[in-house]
Amino acid sequence: MKYFICGLLVGLILPVLILGAHKTQVKGFFIPYVNLCWCDERSVCIHEIGHYIDYSKQGISGTLKFIEAIVALRDDINGRVYFHIGYTIDDLRIWQIIGENENNMKEVYAEIYQYFDGCVPCMPKILQEFYIK
Repeated sequence: MKYFICGLLVGLILPVLILGAHKTQVKGFFIPYVNLCWCDERSVCIHEIGHYIDYSKQGISGTLKFIEAIVALRDDINGRVYFHIGYTIDDLRIWQIIGENENNMKEVYAEIYQYFDGCVPCMPKILQEFYIK
């Protein structure tokens, strides 16, 4: 009972503190230990759901397998862009997401989920297994 009350207090008070401290800067957040997600725009909600999926899969974004898939995808896109061979707008956006967040795989995971609007079959095949239940 003590843990339930403590979790409930954290789940109710922490979002208020975060929102109060950041005012307009925070558009959404996910608190893993209480599975609390808050957002004020659809695209931000999809991003936060990406964090939820990552958490529910025991932090799959931090696994060596995910990181290797991201590196392989990045290298493939780099090669196609460099040689001007068959790259797409999606490739360029993924390349940008990886570049902006290369030291934070949790953000890469959520940003890719957001970019593809939660559509796992729309993602590059090398990444789909990490988002499927």
